[in-house]
Amino acid sequence: CVDDLNWLAKGGRLPKAIGTIGSMLKVKPFLSLDDNGEIIKEALVRGKDRVYTKMIEKSIDLLQQTAEQIVVVSHVGRVEIAEKIKASIKEAVNATILITEISPVTAAHIGIGGAGVFFLNHVPNEYRIPNALKH
Repeated sequence: CVDDLNWLAKGGRLPKAIGTIGSMLKVKPFLSLDDNGEIIKEALVRGKDRVYTKMIEKSIDLLQQTAEQIVVVSHVGRVEIAEKIKASIKEAVNATILITEISPVTAAHIGIGGAGVFFLNHVPNEYRIPNALKH
């Protein structure tokens, strides 16, 4: 999710008027990736808490359909949000959850407060969770 649409407008991914109006209305895009790596707009959600709740719920729903795996929660300058997402997912599913900051290149496009949850839809045969990462 992106915390402020103005960042997308500054990067040329949205018209400036839409970025300004969307930010004033506190609209947050909830995005996902398909199997081909294409970005899909899942929903437009009003309010920061609602978009993070939607992200957590969708992640839990998908993770409950797979075996234990590694989940990565990424953020841009908002470790407290990443910790909240991690705790909520950890309560519901058996997963190893890591927190990392989003790369500077991606952060420049989505801005401060952006966050994401990354995991596979399925666990491949060769997929192994190293003992050092289990907790």
